[in-house]
Amino acid sequence: MAHVNGSPAGMISAHLHKREVEYTSLWMAPFVRRHGLGDRLVDTVIQWARDQKAGPVILSVKDHNASAIRLYRRQGFHEVEPCPQSDPGSSDQTTSL
Repeated sequence: MAHVNGSPAGMISAHLHKREVEYTSLWMAPFVRRHGLGDRLVDTVIQWARDQKAGPVILSVKDHNASAIRLYRRQGFHEVEPCPQSDPGSSDQTTSL
């Protein structure tokens, strides 16, 4: 959890499974978006993965979440495959990075 002036500003979570790190969530408070905190939080997970001597860091993101996709691409992530839809009737597409 990251705080700015004592207020919750962002959080990130990831877990290690075998040799792979799965990055599972990122939340940013509206007042800190587009100020670099997302990059710093993702950097933290990447460094933690290195410290664990883990293999790749993977994540999934909804295709309509353009700002998150920009963040992950800026961090060096790239698309590896489309994910199967969790809800077959949904128009939300998810991509693995």
